[in-house]
Amino acid sequence: MNNKLIIKTLIFLFMVMTLSFCNCKSKCGEPGASIDEKGFSFRLIEKSTGESMIALWGAVYNSDKVSLIREDSLPPHLLLILENGHISFPIEDSPTPPVGEVIEKILYLKLPDLQGVPDRDIDTLRFEYKLQPADCLDFKHEYFKAFYNDSLHYSGEYTEYLEFSKK
Repeated sequence: MNNKLIIKTLIFLFMVMTLSFCNCKSKCGEPGASIDEKGFSFRLIEKSTGESMIALWGAVYNSDKVSLIREDSLPPHLLLILENGHISFPIEDSPTPPVGEVIEKILYLKLPDLQGVPDRDIDTLRFEYKLQPADCLDFKHEYFKAFYNDSLHYSGEYTEYLEFSKK
């Protein structure tokens, strides 16, 4: 074989290998949100009207005076309480939660009384779920349950949004 042919063959193989490495993409694409960043949101609604009970104005509870805390008295990671009464946060607070085990998360929704005194009315949110491994180093919910003040409110696949009604 002559040297030119060997050099051309080596260049061709180098280019093929380089292109195959550079153009390959993971079947997962870009990394998504980790389990401790996947959002959940809810609204507290008045049963008779379907209107939000929490808002910056014109609602039973002022959104600036409402708080949500975990059992350790800290707010959930990435908590947002919006002016329109939507409350958002990731339910799972660990990037490496236990897999295949029942997980229970309890949060307390602190609502001021009608005179604005905080912590007079405390509602309980409880979530129960089990995570299973999924593709691309992610997790999926085997099941998901949401309780509001000790009543089962939702049971099924994981959902990102619920409306709870206060009795």
